[in-house]
Amino acid sequence: MPEVESAFEIRPEGRLAQLLEQYQLPRTLHCKMTTTTEYKIIPPGIFRVDGTQEYWVDGPKYRIAQVMNSSLLAGMSHDVRWDDEQYQWFNLADATLIISKKPKQKMPYIGEPIPLLPLGFLNPGGDDLGVRLSLDELRGDEIRGRLADTHFVGPDDRVAEFPGGTIEDTKTTYQIEFGASPNYLPTTIRRLSPDGVAIDTDEIEYQPTECTNGVIYLPSWARITNRTTDNRIYMVATFKVTMIEADIDIPPETFTIDFQTAKNVINTDRFSHRVLSGQPKAAAPSDTATKLAGTDASHSASSEPAQAVSPMNSTINTDTQWPPATIGPTPGIIRLAKAAPALKPPATPSAPPTTEPSASPIPGCSVSDVGTPAICDSVDPGVKT
Repeated sequence: MPEVESAFEIRPEGRLAQLLEQYQLPRTLHCKMTTTTEYKIIPPGIFRVDGTQEYWVDGPKYRIAQVMNSSLLAGMSHDVRWDDEQYQWFNLADATLIISKKPKQKMPYIGEPIPLLPLGFLNPGGDDLGVRLSLDELRGDEIRGRLADTHFVGPDDRVAEFPGGTIEDTKTTYQIEFGASPNYLPTTIRRLSPDGVAIDTDEIEYQPTECTNGVIYLPSWARITNRTTDNRIYMVATFKVTMIEADIDIPPETFTIDFQTAKNVINTDRFSHRVLSGQPKAAAPSDTATKLAGTDASHSASSEPAQAVSPMNSTINTDTQWPPATIGPTPGIIRLAKAAPALKPPATPSAPPTTEPSASPIPGCSVSDVGTPAICDSVDPGVKT
């Protein structure tokens, strides 16, 4: 009997350890993808937001550049970087730059990088929603130690459970299904409420990517579905990887933003913000910021620090979630959506824009194409060949 118990205890250290181990292979990663997000609205209907995302990582350094259809959600296009010394968050809508020496920061409108999605449930951020997982963390002892919290259910080791932490007052559990080849790749990850509602479901397909030290299997396609606590779908996001490469040389400047591209700088470590020196009063946004945002970023800039524009338009503190929560959800960001109370019949909404989204490249970023609307057929998760 002791031998059986011992074998059961190491099962999570087997299949999941293999999944974790493959992330030790690449020295660097670079990935580009298109995104299509469908939001369910009241009265019943759907509006679609297209965009692109690009991800770079080199050891502890990373960068996530996200450009969304700004005609619908102007505050959801961002360029976030950590250069191993400074955290930088550039809001493309108003050319505001947020900086900090603290590596762990909330990014409430940027989801988990898709290459790291298969291990997102191990994010040590836990209840601190919006803190993203880094590749450097995946290689550390803390993450490996969390594998012991996993246990498999059923006789064939195809389904595992992992503590999901708490969202608001709701305790959750991750249910992880393995159905791909190699058999350590999770194909469906659900975050379940106590009532069994899958408030978040990640479906993943994979493709092999060559590294100097071997082959790593990374997502080629993913679909994230969010539900309310009464099991109503309110958002479905689809990601299609258009390019992924490993062990390439990434220029160091990729991870550092040129401050001259920003209208305003907010240093959250000092609880203060300032306008860049040399900026004229009521300066118009730079051409770069306007093109990146795809909209009129016409916030005025003053030479007085107290009047400088900030994305949250409120007192600055390290617990503030930027931009304001009224903008809307982002795929990969768990905000518990409860059943809505009965509402008075709303006014007939205006039709969403019908023009194709457009965006210019971010300086130092190779994203140039924005995703186009497409109906996503339901497919079985697995490995794409």
